[in-house]
Amino acid sequence: MAKNLGKDQKSDADSDLNKAESEERSEVLTFHSIMDLESSSKKAASEQRNELAIPLAKETEEPSAVLPGLDVIAFLGARDNQRKEQPEADDKSEKGKLANLAEKLGSDPKSLELFKADLETIERHVQDGKLSRSEADAVFKETQRLISTESKVGVSGENRSILGRQIIHNTAHPSAVDQGRYDNCNVAAPELRLYHRNPGSMAKLVADAALTGKYTASNGQTVDVTRSVQPADKNHLKVPSGENERSYASQLYHSVSVNLAVLDKYPGKKFEYVQQAATDTDNGARLLDISLNPPKEIYAISSEGTATYHSTQVKDEKGRPSLDAGLQPVMTNPMGNPGLTIQDSFNTMEKITGKKEVGACITHYEQGGYATNWILDKVGLSGQARRDTRIPYFSNEAELKNVLNDAKKANLFPILLQVNTGSGFLGKQVEQAAGKPLGGEGAGFGGGHVLCLKDYDPATGKIGVDNTWGTSRDKLGTDSVTLQDIVTISQTDAKLTARSQEFNNQVQAAYKYWCRENKKTPGVHYPSSEVGKVWLQRYKRELQKALENSAYDYPSFFY
Repeated sequence: MAKNLGKDQKSDADSDLNKAESEERSEVLTFHSIMDLESSSKKAASEQRNELAIPLAKETEEPSAVLPGLDVIAFLGARDNQRKEQPEADDKSEKGKLANLAEKLGSDPKSLELFKADLETIERHVQDGKLSRSEADAVFKETQRLISTESKVGVSGENRSILGRQIIHNTAHPSAVDQGRYDNCNVAAPELRLYHRNPGSMAKLVADAALTGKYTASNGQTVDVTRSVQPADKNHLKVPSGENERSYASQLYHSVSVNLAVLDKYPGKKFEYVQQAATDTDNGARLLDISLNPPKEIYAISSEGTATYHSTQVKDEKGRPSLDAGLQPVMTNPMGNPGLTIQDSFNTMEKITGKKEVGACITHYEQGGYATNWILDKVGLSGQARRDTRIPYFSNEAELKNVLNDAKKANLFPILLQVNTGSGFLGKQVEQAAGKPLGGEGAGFGGGHVLCLKDYDPATGKIGVDNTWGTSRDKLGTDSVTLQDIVTISQTDAKLTARSQEFNNQVQAAYKYWCRENKKTPGVHYPSSEVGKVWLQRYKRELQKALENSAYDYPSFFY
């Protein structure tokens, strides 16, 4: 395809392209869980989860092999979780005050016993160096405030007490955090990490939301979650939560964190994530346009931020109506989440903790928009790479090993990982939950998901995985997974689509990218423009080279 361009034409096109190029925007990668499949009555509901110890990093040297895309100084500076031996708490301590307060409230003996056991577990975390005394005391003080203060937004004393017990249980056993039937893995996994590392911030967030209906982040942004403060599901009120059930405390965290992300994702818009009462068939999560009176449910949002407020028929890639198994038209449903990226999750964690979260997430090169940068780098159109320097990336087992070693030395665990649920052990879990084969490993029946890598053992190469789909799907202790297991589930399977179709998809993605960067509307006018034609021709030429050159392990997924 390069033969269509002469040298002079190519030079002119390069010049035009250099002028046309603008700052690359973060790509939107919608994460969704497809695991709303199993009963919440599993016996494992009341069992405490096996926790992997997270040894303190003793090394003081710099990471041995920090990969491109990671700011080394910031990475090392993130080692704020190393602890010194802490003094024992007594009855006059914040822990003692909280225990006495719980007794005065007259909790039933079984609940009080679990509560005190969780307090002692938190104390052991302090003594073992997993948690600082200041973080533990912050949790105890915020929990006291929560259960002893009248709520301005109508959260009852009983429910505040339940929230307090859930905060303490989640701090004692962070693996208790699950997303349930809510498509919020991209906030549930960060929640799990925050309970490990910054539980004081989590306790304050939940207390503020329950008592005032509002939360102000460290950067000054304030969100109002009054519409979401009442428990959406009776199962949310369990302590501990059942197998793959979301807790009431998690509901409040999800409401706050998603709305913090919405502020940045749709600037100038009055969109709000709300948690309405759930039913057997509807989890009650909605995205509303609150600029309207009354607010309207949003069914779709365009790349320009234009909302659609009614159901439309779903069509396939060829524009044909999609039909369900009963040959009925498939219609769009109200949006239950705004399709957050892992960058959105990063930004929200930083707003909550007030700290830089460098290295808190890792990703395969193909995930999270890196593939777009990959081909643009090859074509020479991206200029200086504009990747998120907070996120280390990898493309094979050796690089993953380097990334995990660096995270271990910098004491960053737990860390987050973007994955594809249609491959490896995750694909098998999906098939088991569905009760039928869905095509086997790598068949592509899954979607995007975020896991929490709890720890890594450099000696064995084993990785503990905490999955917010429930205890039964965690991979911890003796069930930990290998480096290759992680590579398998985190890359996009190039075999899912024929390369010819992939090629066409890439060209279309390139055109959309060009239109967006040059503030053009995709349509019949711009493809005929000289710069647009040259952009596509050059892109096709370079992509064709990549396809034909076996030295390029080119990614198969862009958008």
